[in-house]
Formats: sequence, C-alpha cells, structure tokens
Amino acid sequence: PIRRYADLVVHRLLHSYETDQTKRAPSASQLEETCEHISFTERNAVDAERRSVKLKQIEFLADRVGEEFDAVISGVVNFGLFVKLEETLAEGLIKMRDLDDDFYVFDEKRYAIVGRKTKRSIRLGDELRVKLVRVDPDRAELDFIPVEEKKPGGGARTEPKKRDAEAKTKKRQTSSKGASKKRRDGEGARSGASGRRRRRRR
Repeated sequence: PIRRYADLVVHRLLHSYETDQTKRAPSASQLEETCEHISFTERNAVDAERRSVKLKQIEFLADRVGEEFDAVISGVVNFGLFVKLEETLAEGLIKMRDLDDDFYVFDEKRYAIVGRKTKRSIRLGDELRVKLVRVDPDRAELDFIPVEEKKPGGGARTEPKKRDAEAKTKKRQTSSKGASKKRRDGEGARSGASGRRRRRRR
C-alpha cells in the first residue's frame, strides 16, 4: 500500500496514547514534517509509475503511425481534445487546429467544444475514431486526428459515434410517437363518423 508508512505513524501514536507513553510521541511539528515528506515521496512514486506506463505505451505504438483506433474523449481543453484509446488505454491529443470541419469554441462549463457554424458539440466521454499521426518518445507525446466518417449522401463528418446513436434513437422515438398519434387520430375519426351514421339512422 502507498500509505503504509503513514499507517505505521498512526499506529505508533495510538500505541503511545494507549500505553500512556505520550512523552515518546512525536511533536506536532515533527508530524507535520513527516506528513510533508510522505506526500512528496508518494507523488514521486505516482509520477514515476505513470511515466513508465506512458513510455511503454509509446514504445508499443511507435510502429503504428497511420493506423486507426477507437477512442474515448478523456479531457477537453482550450487547445484540443485528449483521447484515450480503447485498445491500449494510451492517451494522446487531438489539436484544435486539426478539427478542420468547423471552427470550434471551448465551452469550459460543459466540458465540450462547440462548432461555430454547425453547432456540433463534442463532449467529455464521447466516442470517436482517430488516426495516430505522431509519436514523440522524447516528450512522451502522442498526436491524433479524427477520422472522417462518410455520410450516405456524400460529404464527410467527424461527429462522435455516441452522438449519432443518440440522434438515431431520438428519431425512432419521435417517428414512433408520430405514428401512434396518427393511428389514434384516425381511429377517433372513424369512431366519430360511425356514431354520426347511427344517429342519422335513428
């Protein structure tokens, strides 16, 4: 456990209070110094672990420049989108200038970028297809670009797959509701006409 020494310090304090040996307990200033040291070494350990994982991911992807991957947006900043690959969990950046289908504006409150012309919103957690375009082992960086998905009628789009699925679901629900309403209206009209015919016969 990362906090093993911190736990040991707490156990020693509890033991000293339980056995009435508080004179041997460290002072408040000594405890503060110990806590700062533990926090510093813990951060170093976490950074070293992340760095080693990142370097191995970059080493694995070094020969795969130009390949496409499924990814999830893991961060949204004013200069681009951080994406995490589903296959390897490696993380890289799509720079804002590489989103060339529109001029995107950073929306900090919604963790999203919004197209100025199309009003298309790309948000944290969206799925998309990306292509690896640069691997920099010295700076431990991966750069991606979005892969354009062809529309049925021509043209291209870079809208995340998740948004497409939501739009299709809403469209199906709307169509279903519209059809149900038409059926109800038609049945009501037929019922009204039948009632009028019966009254005329009487």
